[in-house]
Amino acid sequence: MLQTRIGNFALTEVGRGCKQALHLVDCSSLGDEAICSIARGCRNLKKLHIRICYEVGSNEIIAVGENCHSLTDLSVRFYDRSLIVLSFQDEALIAVCQGCPLQYLNVSGCNQIGDAGIVAIARGCPALAYLNVSVLQNLGDMELAELGRRLSLTQGYSTVTLPSNNIHWSFPTG
Repeated sequence: MLQTRIGNFALTEVGRGCKQALHLVDCSSLGDEAICSIARGCRNLKKLHIRICYEVGSNEIIAVGENCHSLTDLSVRFYDRSLIVLSFQDEALIAVCQGCPLQYLNVSGCNQIGDAGIVAIARGCPALAYLNVSVLQNLGDMELAELGRRLSLTQGYSTVTLPSNNIHWSFPTG
């Protein structure tokens, strides 16, 4: 779904019948109720990608974590590196990691995610195979070390993209 004029009413209707995947790109007019309606109406959602939708914040992502228990693929990305996104914080990531069996997670550019969010990923996403936390600025070494230890216990390979010059960390697991 690619359009900048889509608003709350349209997405509330989408929330009534959406199946398993939804991509929202450059939806600058979304409010709180739109994503919350999708989360409540699309309980079988497996894939949700939100890009350049600057009004989407913690409350909406918390609703996804509380309602979309089949979600395995979440991408919430912001491209404007000069924009500090204040509304998407650790509590949203904690809710999603506790409520969804994530295998793919991209929170690139969500600058307010910090150590508590990384710990939530490490503890709540045992099946995670891909993680992109590039552009995040508030991450500590201890939390990233815990993430590495936890991911090394999963099956197969895990790929992690870190903030430092967008380093890709790929390691065998299992």
